[in-house]
Amino acid sequence: MSLDFTSTDVRSLYVETGIVAATLTDGELLQIRWTDTTRKLYIPYLKVHAQVEATFGAAGSLNVRAAKVSGWTVDGTGGSTLTLTGNLGKLDTGIARIAVPGVRYATTAALGAGTKTVDGDIAGVVAPYTATLANTKVIDDVVLISDMSVFLRGVTLNANEGLIVRATAGATGTIRAGFQFGYGVI
Repeated sequence: MSLDFTSTDVRSLYVETGIVAATLTDGELLQIRWTDTTRKLYIPYLKVHAQVEATFGAAGSLNVRAAKVSGWTVDGTGGSTLTLTGNLGKLDTGIARIAVPGVRYATTAALGAGTKTVDGDIAGVVAPYTATLANTKVIDDVVLISDMSVFLRGVTLNANEGLIVRATAGATGTIRAGFQFGYGVI
């Protein structure tokens, strides 16, 4: 699937978490929720990077995964919400804004899950030798979702579906993660 770039409000956005405690077990760092019942949201790509902010107690691993969710009836809690207004992230300012997804990202701790069903991981990356030094990048712009390959495609969201990115890290210390993604309404 691809987007009709001549008539669709297409955006590219970047969000970065705050400094989050690394003692995560499936901690949600990013939530993208779609509620429109007449249109679909297409996410052609999602990239992630992460770094250790404060020294981990020991070497370990950081596992970051994207999952599609359904039956999303109550928003998650905590963190911050991204307010998508005006031309924020627009790739063509000449096309009117149609609709926007709900985007929430972690600031100091993992997000509250809300009410939804996790349908399963669709992509992921593991940094198996997490550095024990502060300010060290451990995941460098890894593409989790892409429609630029024969074998991969973007994600289409129907009403009350979403995409979450969650992480597991078994060490003390803190991390910060950034996410870049695109979307269009179809």
